[in-house]
Amino acid sequence: MESFLETFRNLDTSQKILYVFGGAAVTAVSLVAIRILTLKEEKRKDYPRDKVILHQIGRGPFAPSMTPFAVKLETYLRMARIPYQSQGASFNIFLWTIRRHNKKQTWNQGHGRHTEEEIVEMMNKDIQSLSDFVGRKRFLMGDEPSEADCSVFGMLSQTYWQFYGSGYENLIKDRYPNLASYCERMKDAFWPDWDQCITHGGTREATK
Repeated sequence: MESFLETFRNLDTSQKILYVFGGAAVTAVSLVAIRILTLKEEKRKDYPRDKVILHQIGRGPFAPSMTPFAVKLETYLRMARIPYQSQGASFNIFLWTIRRHNKKQTWNQGHGRHTEEEIVEMMNKDIQSLSDFVGRKRFLMGDEPSEADCSVFGMLSQTYWQFYGSGYENLIKDRYPNLASYCERMKDAFWPDWDQCITHGGTREATK
């Protein structure tokens, strides 16, 4: 079975960028499929009371998820100190969805109608604007993190840690050191168990 890393590497550069910055529709389709296929299984499980069950795809190779939206939500749950349990689903559904729907969904969204050069230009402008806004601040709004940081961190986590094979693996480290520090700061603040929540490039199972 083709691994997620192989599937991701086989996408062209523009598709990889679109996946990170415009993959909401793809993720939504994936989660709906996961929900349908796991519904019967869920009915047989006894989940703990007074705890959020976070349904998501399996853990990612270098960040806790391959979708920024799951990282955003899980970071928020940790920030708000809401008890939760992560419930992963099969990667196979997600792989199939990316292969079949990524180009169509991003085209329908509008992102996929641009050339690779245009997409890269938009990405660079977005990251530059964010870098300018953060400046020398520790977090978006100052010295303390806010809910907005969860959203931004979710998006940056993909570019900073998981943009392998795109030609932009070191984009943030090389051009935006303040955002690199920001990512590390958010990771240290809310993900002390980061290494347990990733698969280390698919070489081991995540234990959390």
